[in-house]
Amino acid sequence: MLYRILGLVVTVVAVSGADVCRLPSRLWCSSRKTADDCQVTQQCSAQDWSHETAAPPVNLVLYYESLCPFCKQFITDQLFPTFSKLSTDVLNITVLPFGNAEEKKEGDKWEFTCQHGRGECEGNLMATCALKTTSFNSTAYLPFINCMETHATEHAIWPALLLNCAARNNVSHTDISSCMKSDDGNELEHQMGVATKAEGVDYVPWIVVNGQHTNETQEAAQTDLLKLVCQTYTGIKPAPCTSVLSTDLKVSFKRSRKSKLAKKRHY
Repeated sequence: MLYRILGLVVTVVAVSGADVCRLPSRLWCSSRKTADDCQVTQQCSAQDWSHETAAPPVNLVLYYESLCPFCKQFITDQLFPTFSKLSTDVLNITVLPFGNAEEKKEGDKWEFTCQHGRGECEGNLMATCALKTTSFNSTAYLPFINCMETHATEHAIWPALLLNCAARNNVSHTDISSCMKSDDGNELEHQMGVATKAEGVDYVPWIVVNGQHTNETQEAAQTDLLKLVCQTYTGIKPAPCTSVLSTDLKVSFKRSRKSKLAKKRHY
């Protein structure tokens, strides 16, 4: 079964021994690389890219794990606040809860081993099932995940946290709980792992912006994500961008003015 995991992520995983794209068909035209890998470049070029007129949203993909302290900090201090200020037309977010976990097949199911213990594996699965329960709609699942990470600790009691965060954010705790016990939930968490390993994630949080991961982008995202998104977005800047971008202009103007005065004094 294919799952709508990656939003507009360009990661493609080929089936071993066959040249077959495993992304859902609705994602095949998300980038030229994806279209090439899925062998539909000509069709995508004719149907999609030639008709693009509006500025595309900034696509941000977060690879993380539920009990990673720096992941928690990024989600609660940067990702969710920025998401709350910008529309999905400006910022498109995809999250993949897996991180540095390992997996192996035991019978018909996957067994996961996580960096921060069994509790983290449970948290990863809960987040993954929240994605599925909300049909991978970031507007619906991100408030829930932010609630999870706000209260997540090494000794977190996930069932109680699930009830609390689901009630606060209008998400079905029953559906998430059922998913966590199901074969579908187990397989979906495996797919999160497949996509994470395909990306070549070395550490978490691992942040990809418009298909690119660099040290500079990573640092900028963790320092001031709103500013990074505003600078990256090519359309008309939304109101929340005004303050962060105007600050840059003021700093630039002051530096330019000081430079001119220094030259006058020198000559």
